[in-house]
Amino acid sequence: MRRRLLLATCLGGVVAPVSGREPKGGTAGGTLRCGADVALIDSGLAPALQRGFGRDTGLPVHLVPAPSLPLLEALAAGEIDVALTNTPAAEDELERQGLIHDRRAIALGQFLVVGPPWPPGVEPPPRGTGVAGLLQAFARAAAMPSEALVFVSSNDGSGVHAAEQAAWRLAGIAPQAPWYRAAAGKRPLAEEVRSQQAWAIVERGA
Repeated sequence: MRRRLLLATCLGGVVAPVSGREPKGGTAGGTLRCGADVALIDSGLAPALQRGFGRDTGLPVHLVPAPSLPLLEALAAGEIDVALTNTPAAEDELERQGLIHDRRAIALGQFLVVGPPWPPGVEPPPRGTGVAGLLQAFARAAAMPSEALVFVSSNDGSGVHAAEQAAWRLAGIAPQAPWYRAAAGKRPLAEEVRSQQAWAIVERGA
């Protein structure tokens, strides 16, 4: 699938609330409950950190896969011990409220616009077009009666979803059916996009 660079963001590790209260139920059996955004599990980053932390500390780590926004809510409520997320704006807000602490940027990730080759007979955007121009060109082409282009959204509150929403706002477009669809969520987004020969925004590692 053709790939185009979209934007970059820091992946942050954040831990339990500043209030000092223990997470609900404590750390079960000495196991660290680590929430991880689904894209960071699909990419292999979270499992690699899980293995490395367990090896270096002797403390077992249980990965809790979920989209970033629900994970941050669970973290603020003390339902998990630490979270590995890729939604810096949401993390900033919780940190301002004093609900999370010991936040660290641990890696630089990239989100990409991916999709099949541009439709024949439709003028492609100029090479090097930024994300706004690319999405604007896609929306124009998708609106043409002769085309059957599809854009699949993760639509789940993940870091990928947040990046996608920001990209559409930057482009000044409100995406809509029939060319804009929500992913079924039963398999990794990249697999679903590939099976539909659709366009999407994905995390590069996944």
